[in-house]
Amino acid sequence: IVLTGNAGDGKTHLIRRLSHRFPKSCEIIYDATAEMENGRPEPVLDRIQKSLTTGKMSGFILAANEHQLLKLREKARTSASSILKEIFRLIDLQARCRVFYQYGQPIEIGTKNKVIVIDLSLRNPLSPSFVKLMINKLILDEEIIARARNDQTFALNLQRLSHPQVQKRLTSLLDRLVLRGER
Repeated sequence: IVLTGNAGDGKTHLIRRLSHRFPKSCEIIYDATAEMENGRPEPVLDRIQKSLTTGKMSGFILAANEHQLLKLREKARTSASSILKEIFRLIDLQARCRVFYQYGQPIEIGTKNKVIVIDLSLRNPLSPSFVKLMINKLILDEEIIARARNDQTFALNLQRLSHPQVQKRLTSLLDRLVLRGER
């Protein structure tokens, strides 16, 4: 599994949240950028190569910003390792033919292999269901409620944000941004 996207899209966070579900023998690279030495992709490729050839691994998960993933793909093309070349050929193919989701359902791209690339920059965090969830999280947050007890302006804003009409208008406003192509 390769998670890619922009810095801050939540790649590492997602892996950490789901890591308890992965087999113990799964190799995880939480941040390809941190694993690279002076921007060179060889340490990451070496780690992946070692994982793939030991036979003890049940898979690998790689989180890489888009630029670092491009560096890895380019360097893997010239690798002496046929396994590494094949894995990154599949990664390259999927990175060029993005898998995206609509209303929680993946849209098929016709690939049936053991590699999946998920680009978190393609998600739409401004969807109405996401906005509603985030507003509810804010208005129920204990720190925010505690601060509202000590700050009248803060309390007024929290009260307004809790009102269904304000939530509806805010969701509508953010929905307009989505229609314009904003994320």
